[in-house]
Amino acid sequence: PPRNGDRRRGEGRAVGAMALNPGIPIRGIKMKFAVLAGLVEVGEVSNRDIVETAFNLV
Repeated sequence: PPRNGDRRRGEGRAVGAMALNPGIPIRGIKMKFAVLAGLVEVGEVSNRDIVETAFNLV
């Protein structure tokens, strides 16, 4: 897998999209933002995924 600084446009998107669409629904806005923050912390999502998800959560 590519390193965080070595991502090309479009790569890694499937991982981010899959991680942001869990099989079990997450209830509660605080928990949703906590999950997003955790994914950002470990570098599993692209900047575009972060922005799209934040807009969907608010």
